[in-house]
Amino acid sequence: MPCSKRSAKCPWASLVWLVVLVACGPVPRPFQSEPGSRNDLLVLRDRAGITVAAPSGKLPADPNRLAQVLAAHLRDLNVPATTQAVNGESRYLHGRAARHPISGAAEELQLDWELWDLDGRLVGSYAQRQRIAPNLAPNDQAVLIEVLAAEAAPKIAALVQAPPVIEAQVPGYPGARLVVPPLSAGPGDSTHSLAPALRAELTAAGLPVSDREGPADILILGDIDLDPALAGLQQVAISWSVVSAQDHEELGQVTQRNSVPAGSLDGAWGPVAREIARDAARGVIDLLARRAVP
Repeated sequence: MPCSKRSAKCPWASLVWLVVLVACGPVPRPFQSEPGSRNDLLVLRDRAGITVAAPSGKLPADPNRLAQVLAAHLRDLNVPATTQAVNGESRYLHGRAARHPISGAAEELQLDWELWDLDGRLVGSYAQRQRIAPNLAPNDQAVLIEVLAAEAAPKIAALVQAPPVIEAQVPGYPGARLVVPPLSAGPGDSTHSLAPALRAELTAAGLPVSDREGPADILILGDIDLDPALAGLQQVAISWSVVSAQDHEELGQVTQRNSVPAGSLDGAWGPVAREIARDAARGVIDLLARRAVP
């Protein structure tokens, strides 16, 4: 977008970034997440837990046993659940069963679960439907209880759980974080503003960012080259070297170049730093993608 549409004082319309990959033989890591790296453990929004009551109505099996089995399935999903109230914050799960004739001799079991808090507010509900025979033998009743509990537990757990927490990763570099140290030199406040701006853009892109270097991390080292003024303009080049912290191997460079009014970068960079960081982040992401693909 031209500077005139942003601010009359904007010295930096748009940066041109170039991705330069360092030739270093075959790449050992594919551009994909490692198997098993995702943690699908569901996490409670709180630890209040659920008290599971025996369902009422026409259930063709032991309602107390269903409550016990359902509570066990909920605990397997990291939901504190019991058939007895254990604290003053527990939510209350109650089910109502009904049976309706359908074609032939079969019936449909309707089991409506409702989860309530202690203030009498409905947290959520789940409706089950199961085709059953009219007269179930004891073994069939036990199977029905297991089927109902296994099906209902994830639906009820979802009412009190946040979405799965997935740790951000650099695709193709499991365990790595991106570290952007402050620039050692540069005009104006670039040594203070550019690195935080780039960290923010990389974080917004869903990548793991750290301010402390570890052996598995990837460093993004910035350097600014500002030419002397000529005809009221200055040529500026910003190079970002993407380096492995473990062996200091350079994975590639992102280079940004532009011509700016002379002296326009001598003060606070402000929006300019964010604009540069936005383009630099795209270049870094593209570089890592190219580098990681065999």
